[in-house]
Amino acid sequence: MRDPVILRLSQFSILSSCSLAVAENAVSQSEAMERYIQTGWTVLAEANGDLNGDDLADHAVVIEAPESVVEPSSSCDGSDDYSDAPVRRLIVELAEGEAPAVLVLDDPRTVLRSDQGGVFGDPFEDVSIENGGVTVRHYRGSRWRWGDTTRFRLEDGAWLITGRTEFQHDSISNQSIEYDYNALSGRVKVSVEESPDPVMAPEMPDCVQCRIGDSCPNDSGCYAGSKAMKTGEYWFDAAIKKRVRVGELRCWLEQPGFYGQTGFQSP
Repeated sequence: MRDPVILRLSQFSILSSCSLAVAENAVSQSEAMERYIQTGWTVLAEANGDLNGDDLADHAVVIEAPESVVEPSSSCDGSDDYSDAPVRRLIVELAEGEAPAVLVLDDPRTVLRSDQGGVFGDPFEDVSIENGGVTVRHYRGSRWRWGDTTRFRLEDGAWLITGRTEFQHDSISNQSIEYDYNALSGRVKVSVEESPDPVMAPEMPDCVQCRIGDSCPNDSGCYAGSKAMKTGEYWFDAAIKKRVRVGELRCWLEQPGFYGQTGFQSP
């Protein structure tokens, strides 16, 4: 597995090149987007690319509200326990040639807010358009770093999740675990990389969540519901019955969580 920091930097370089290539064909703003800007919302990141196969440069943008705007809540249940920071919205606009763009997605919960990243601060990393879909990335943590990537695209008039990747990386021992869910195939790939340190490796096992229904004795130095696994790639069926819409993502991640949704025991 490549170092997560190096991987993100290489992805950024590639995506920056792509963004420069389509800059001349940047989509005009929708009326809704113009209203946000006029009322004090700030653009945090944006990307251009074709999302519906018409060879026009569509637009994905993340915007943040003025300080006083903290509703709606970032949590699924509507509580304010998760954040006191301003709302962030993920906007997607489809190009209409010379006419104003058409707003097709306006979601207030997909992008994490500035106070949800732990000691690393703001967890939002970037938004991009890749392979005809939109990708949102986050990165946060302290000694243990966490990251997630959510991918989705427009299918039959609905914005559906095509995949989600979550990784954790110990910045001292350099061990890492990545769960990569492919919603199109219904499979999850778990990539494990043990610490290269011969002293740390046996003392700090890579603890992968056990599958729901599996016996998982706590005898390998791991916490309950997980077991030690060696460096390698492991494949599992996700056992998910339906595709998830973007507007359902936050609840899907919280109830019962990414691990439970993809067939693993929750931490």
